[in-house]
Amino acid sequence: MPLRKNSGLTLTELVMAVAIFSLIILGVQTFFSQGITQIRLIIAKIDIQREARANLSLMNKELRQAVASSIVISRENANQPPYSKIMFETIKGTTVYYYQEGVKLYQDVYTDNSAIRRKFLAENLRFVHFVFPKSDDDSILQVSACFEKIPYPYVTGIRALQVSIEKVRIMN
Repeated sequence: MPLRKNSGLTLTELVMAVAIFSLIILGVQTFFSQGITQIRLIIAKIDIQREARANLSLMNKELRQAVASSIVISRENANQPPYSKIMFETIKGTTVYYYQEGVKLYQDVYTDNSAIRRKFLAENLRFVHFVFPKSDDDSILQVSACFEKIPYPYVTGIRALQVSIEKVRIMN
């Protein structure tokens, strides 16, 4: 009797091949998923760092031109954190407000003729805090801000935070 050549696969070999292939695909998918999560988190961090830097720079510029005796620190309403609103007059005679409303940062500017210009500055604000670090020196003001962004709104626990603190010397 002639010998028959066996050229097919057994069921056991096929099941093992599918199982190994599935494990490889699962590993690759997990690797790419974690990579995408990290990329989104890095992009969120870059966004809030840029937002923090731009807003603190603007506040610093305006506060340097403030009249030190006109600075009033309070809060917008009882729902906002303490020390989250500042009002001051500049040497040009305009009155400037910076305040937190929910998770947004606003700037209001009143000119001599009582015209108001409200400007939306940031939307990822967790808190802003204005304080005089030394009680005997009203020419130095500390501005603290924390910005937060959630790159995945449907996933809990992943957040990008940026805490920035600046001391500003009031020049006038």
